Amino acid sequence: MSHTLNKPAQIAVIAAFLSFGVSGVADSKQSVQFAIPNKPDSPAKKNIEFVLLPERHLMISSECVKSRAAKIIFECAAYRALRIASTVQLNKEHYSGGHPGAAICRTPLGGEFVIGIENTPERDENGFCRFKDGSIVDVGTIFRYALDHLTPE
Repeated sequence: MSHTLNKPAQIAVIAAFLSFGVSGVADSKQSVQFAIPNKPDSPAKKNIEFVLLPERHLMISSECVKSRAAKIIFECAAYRALRIASTVQLNKEHYSGGHPGAAICRTPLGGEFVIGIENTPERDENGFCRFKDGSIVDVGTIFRYALDHLTPE
């Protein structure tokens, strides 16, 4: 049995996560590397470079970013998914205490949730969503874009 979260419950979840801020947002445009598992449950990891664009609240794998005539173009499944990210189709079973962006990654976007370890001495962990074309986006980015798509009832 599926229980869709009502609007007040959605707003409560959103408010709780916004109070912690959006992951992946930096003070200026920069890049960062995370070690990401090659396959589910695999100990082997691959270093992936991410581009941070704070003005767009975006942290996305660098292969998505293309430059054409001094204009930044995004060409990948991860960026296309941000256009349709939404909390509307989520229900209580999807949340399971994790980040809502991870739930949105799996349902309805059909991505794979992975945890990356930052290539710094601190070795911070971050949640990401990987798509079939190999492109990856931060789950905080997904959640932020899903919030932008909320419409009042």
